[in-house]
Amino acid sequence: MTVQPIDTLPPLRPVPDLEEQEGTEGWSVVRPNADEESVVRVMLVEELDQVAQRVANLLAPDKRVRLVQTVAGGQAAVMCAAAEHPDVIIVDALLQGQMSGLDVARAVRAAGLDIPVIFLTVPDQPVKVPQDLGLASVLSMPIDGHALLTAILGGAAHHREAQPKPPAGTIAVFSAKGGVGRTAIAHNLAVAMGQIAGSRVALVDGDQVHGDLRLHLEAPDDAASLVQLPTGHVTEADLAPLLWQDASGLDVLLAPPRMEEADLVMTADVQRAQHLLRQMFDLVVIDVPAVMDERTLSMLDDADVVLDVTTPRHGAVRKTQRCHAVLSAAGFPMHKVLTVVNHADPSYDAADFADVLGWRPDAVLMHDDRLATGSVAPGSSIVTTHPDSLFSRGFNDLATLLAERLPSAQAALAAEAA
Repeated sequence: MTVQPIDTLPPLRPVPDLEEQEGTEGWSVVRPNADEESVVRVMLVEELDQVAQRVANLLAPDKRVRLVQTVAGGQAAVMCAAAEHPDVIIVDALLQGQMSGLDVARAVRAAGLDIPVIFLTVPDQPVKVPQDLGLASVLSMPIDGHALLTAILGGAAHHREAQPKPPAGTIAVFSAKGGVGRTAIAHNLAVAMGQIAGSRVALVDGDQVHGDLRLHLEAPDDAASLVQLPTGHVTEADLAPLLWQDASGLDVLLAPPRMEEADLVMTADVQRAQHLLRQMFDLVVIDVPAVMDERTLSMLDDADVVLDVTTPRHGAVRKTQRCHAVLSAAGFPMHKVLTVVNHADPSYDAADFADVLGWRPDAVLMHDDRLATGSVAPGSSIVTTHPDSLFSRGFNDLATLLAERLPSAQAALAAEAA
């Protein structure tokens, strides 16, 4: 099976060329390339040219940091910080202008800028720094290059770790008709998304009645499931022990092992569990049942991307068309729906599917005869057991296509590239 992306998504944002622009009141701005987003961007507030040049020389050889702004005055420093949002600000505590170094630090905080500030002082003119300023470091001149880099990198890392983690993206894998390979796609897609950039991915069985994912993975009957969630108030401490791992190490939240237990699972508890998973993981993939009911609509509404799986068969195509018409009439945001045609014969192309469906599918998954002979162990993901197969390459391509739609996956890809 291989993927042929049909509509190439636009780039996340244009990558500007590196350029230097002269500002006002003695400050200059250097705008970094988008490729350097992982580099710590430093602003220096310094009146003395020789000190500014010394700092620039110390930072220039290290690719992890970049001196992007040099500011000569306190008022200009605050304006520049508000406009450019550097990762770290270095301030000479002994500024002689209208604003002292302490004044600059206070003004940065008063402007609501949560940026680490490093002070430069001299031994014979110590500056008493109030604790409420929350400085990242205080360094004494003459400046030691190792100490300066340690302070910059440490301050930036501590600040980033202290920031609240954005919620993980959610992909709902849905089909209007059963038997189209939806559950297998959800499983392999979750594994592939985790392999792209080492992201932590959770897979959720959204079919509480039939437990398609539990059957597909051949999870044991005694494996924990949603039915064990406490009713009324679910916490991370409650949820973590209920995650079962498949052969690839993927964390899975399973449906109850018996159909009659589905009524014991409250919709509100499931929604709460999915919300918690978005805080605990980088990405959540949900295998949504082929039933258009309240629970299904809730999962589709909450998802960032809905992967609608169909096949070239006439019955599957007709149901997909009807489902899209119903969702569109109900005001569902169809821009977040990606149509994927599964089990396609290599002789088909995008134009064929566009003529049949009435719109152009986003991806076509080609059938791989080599994996249709039972060579994959039950419960295993093909992207793990046969990573070089057309099937696995197809899912990797599909995972990359989906990553372009998800901010959390974009961040993981950027970190991997860095």
